Amino acid sequence: MSRRQSLSRKIDDILAAGGDMAIQVLRAVHSTADVFPPLKGATGTALLILNEVQMFQEDKKEWEDFGNYVVENVAEVVAAIRSYDSSSEEAKPWVESATKLDGALRNIQAQIEGKLTKMNKRPTLISALSPTRRIRVSSLRKDLDDALASFQLRVNLGIGVKLSAIGDSIGRLQRQNSWYLRHPHGAYHHSTGPCLNGTRVDLIERIMTWCRNTGDNDNRLMLLTAVAGAGKTSIAHTLAERCAKDEEDATLLLSFCFKGGEQSWPERLLSAIAQALESRDPVYRIFIASARRKDPALSMAPLLIQFKKLVASPLLHKPPLSNRPMVVIIDALDECNKKAFEPLAHILREEIPKLPSSIKFFITSRQSDIVNRFLSPHLLIDRLTINLSDDANVRDCAEYIRSELQALRSCHPEIRYRLQDEERTVQEISERAGGLFVWISTVFRYMKMANNDPMRTLEKLLGADAEGSAVSAEEMMDCLYTSILKKCDWADDDFVHDYPVVMGALFAAQQPLSIAAWDAILSPFLRSSVRYTLAELAPLLEGVENPYIPIRILHQSFRDFILDRIHPQLISLRCSPVDVRMGNAMISLRCTQILNQDLCSIESLGLIKNLSAQDELPHISPKELSEHLHYACRYIIYHLSDVHVPLQGLHESVRIFLGHHASRWVEVCVRMEGYVNISILPEWAKLAVDQKSKTAMRGLVNIS
Repeated sequence: MSRRQSLSRKIDDILAAGGDMAIQVLRAVHSTADVFPPLKGATGTALLILNEVQMFQEDKKEWEDFGNYVVENVAEVVAAIRSYDSSSEEAKPWVESATKLDGALRNIQAQIEGKLTKMNKRPTLISALSPTRRIRVSSLRKDLDDALASFQLRVNLGIGVKLSAIGDSIGRLQRQNSWYLRHPHGAYHHSTGPCLNGTRVDLIERIMTWCRNTGDNDNRLMLLTAVAGAGKTSIAHTLAERCAKDEEDATLLLSFCFKGGEQSWPERLLSAIAQALESRDPVYRIFIASARRKDPALSMAPLLIQFKKLVASPLLHKPPLSNRPMVVIIDALDECNKKAFEPLAHILREEIPKLPSSIKFFITSRQSDIVNRFLSPHLLIDRLTINLSDDANVRDCAEYIRSELQALRSCHPEIRYRLQDEERTVQEISERAGGLFVWISTVFRYMKMANNDPMRTLEKLLGADAEGSAVSAEEMMDCLYTSILKKCDWADDDFVHDYPVVMGALFAAQQPLSIAAWDAILSPFLRSSVRYTLAELAPLLEGVENPYIPIRILHQSFRDFILDRIHPQLISLRCSPVDVRMGNAMISLRCTQILNQDLCSIESLGLIKNLSAQDELPHISPKELSEHLHYACRYIIYHLSDVHVPLQGLHESVRIFLGHHASRWVEVCVRMEGYVNISILPEWAKLAVDQKSKTAMRGLVNIS
């Protein structure tokens, strides 16, 4: 291997390893004699500047920031160059620019050295009163920016090639990184698709126009509010699809969906944005990796600190191009955990407006008191709302109904002969829906899945509380959910017994699980398989048809109805209330039992006993564990933290788990997830941890 190839591989390894990469990259190039003379000179001068700016006592931070700015930009240039052979055709376009950069850096270093010499000769008071200090730093920065300008186009063209060469290594290391594995990438939406072609046209174009406007006076944040079921998530999907297209002026950075009880913590949003930034540009990757390296406890820092170091700093250092703004989409803000909403609202309210105008945040939310209070109308936020009775919304609903009728004919061909006046049916459904897309989609889903006559079912639904136009959207959905639940088999003793258990567990789960996993977790509490209970509720759930895909509720309004507004006796005298706290307690008990039983069956554990400080624990793929064991490992602490009065047997099960299996559990988590936090355990559970287990867990957590 030639010395040039060796240097190239060394640079790739440094980039893949993360951490404070900039200085390492410059030292690697500078220490390799005569490989690429212009870059060797530039890197050496950049390192010298970094050392010399440390000598300034006045405006110390300003000079230190400039030194870091020099090092990071020169490192970016080095990282983007594909060939370090200055005699090759591939490298010739770089030589002239690199020579210019070398000259600019030498000039900057000479000015800094001259300034230091003069300051050392002058009295301290005179130096402190010098009027040229601040101007000089900005002037030096401008000189560097001018030299870097010729690199910019080539850097943008070369980055993709450089990243592809080290992508596999970076991906492997990121999977082992505790930050990402503590807060998994959150670009998740449920199966709600984008808007039907031809609907929401004017609204989407208005949002896209806002995305493209990047003037300094244009707001960075837009908030779309509407009642539950108005179609906000479909609009978010459509916007994401538009921004993901190459031909659009705006580009999608991230699409994130809050999900109550499943993905509700804002830390996941920030880590998803940070991951998206790292994937987009090596400059962002250097900033974020450096921040994590300097502050290993950053994942535990307040939300504001995480935002400033992982999101704001890289974007302020290198703003997106004004003609290619980046868009972050945040769906269902109202489903953010209420305990964590205030610090997130502060970021949206106070920090987002400070970002470059070429980064845009589009947010959807229900019309809720907490959103209105923390994001009040007088703030620097563009606002949109959906009026259910608006002519455009009514027309879009009618178009959607026609599309659903066409799909219904495919499931029930016989109805084509019974729809003599389709437009009248469209009008009747539209009037009954009151502008709610979710009402329409739920009705048609029910008709497609029901075993009885779909047209007769439709007639009954349209006839139920026919004065629907006089009630609120929430009451309309409640009426629809009540009508569907009444059709369940409440005469079946097994269903009556299992219904509150299954629904309580679904709502308490930290992430969706398949029927197969739920059977493994809930079987001791049930009379029959989970699938029999879910089959009765299929019109209101996703994933019921396949035992190996996650089960999700169709819409958040159904969860709210079951937990807050349902009148069980109106559904059936045998319908019991759903208790999420009881569901959480059952999951907690079963997760500890599963861990006590199954951890011993995992091969290759126990490596920690002979692990030296330099060793790296090999990764365990989640695929090596059953779905329910993987879930138990990852979420047992979260479930236990919400148990205040343990079920019978839970205290003993927790004592066995923490007293005898804690080391194996932590090792699995470290090797699979990368993060363990036992600080949120309730007091009753902490009392069960003996000193030996505490010591073992601390040692393992430190390795993560």
